Amino acid sequence: MPTLTLTVVPGKALKDGKHKVRLAVAHNSQTRYIVTDVVLNSAKEWKNGKVVKRDDATYLNMKLLQRMQEVQRIIDETLYVEGLSCAEIIKEIQCTTKKKTHTLRSAFEEMIELSTAKDTTKRNYRRFFKSITMVIPEGTLVSHVTPLVVRRSSCAASSRSEARNLHPSQCRCR
Repeated sequence: MPTLTLTVVPGKALKDGKHKVRLAVAHNSQTRYIVTDVVLNSAKEWKNGKVVKRDDATYLNMKLLQRMQEVQRIIDETLYVEGLSCAEIIKEIQCTTKKKTHTLRSAFEEMIELSTAKDTTKRNYRRFFKSITMVIPEGTLVSHVTPLVVRRSSCAASSRSEARNLHPSQCRCR
């Protein structure tokens, strides 16, 4: 399992003598660094993995901790992390943080935009999307739509008689 530490690399000082705080990812006897947006005026402002001797030290430490927790979450969600090299883990982290969060509406609009389907098919897609958003709000994150959410929503819709396209046998609510 990769280990994460915050560090300042003295050999990587900027031209003006400032230092960027880096997140070190160590895995399988390799270490790679992810550069953060925190810049220190001197290496003396860094001690034992924390920003010190600055007015905004508490804020910067909190910001770095949040970034570290975000990276740890990505690593925890990555499948078969033991089989990846350190460079592959860094690439996975960087690709995951660049992904934007999709709502049902934004995912649908992107799908329609990229679709090569005929106009009549796109119209059917829009009609089907409208029936979906009658029971699941279109602002719902796609990552939050699970089979359980779909089942509960379809059951609620059939009980309110909003989903006319659902056959009663498709909804087995208990």
